[in-house]
Amino acid sequence: MFNDDLLAATSISKLLRLAQGNVVKLDTILENQAKFQEMLDAQQKDILVIKAKIEPQPKEEEVKKVKGKAERMTIFIA
Repeated sequence: MFNDDLLAATSISKLLRLAQGNVVKLDTILENQAKFQEMLDAQQKDILVIKAKIEPQPKEEEVKKVKGKAERMTIFIA
């Protein structure tokens, strides 16, 4: 009986150490994920700025009615 309790306590102790180690690893992963997300957001903003400079901008917009609903059409004039 005593050996069973000691074995159970040892097993629980090992499980707790594993869980604590996993928590530390998960915290590190979440911190790194937040850093990467910030970098991706900054890169996306840069990409949108460059894309806006490269792509032709709409010069004129026209609204026409289609079956009672207004539909906006963008006409590109390059």
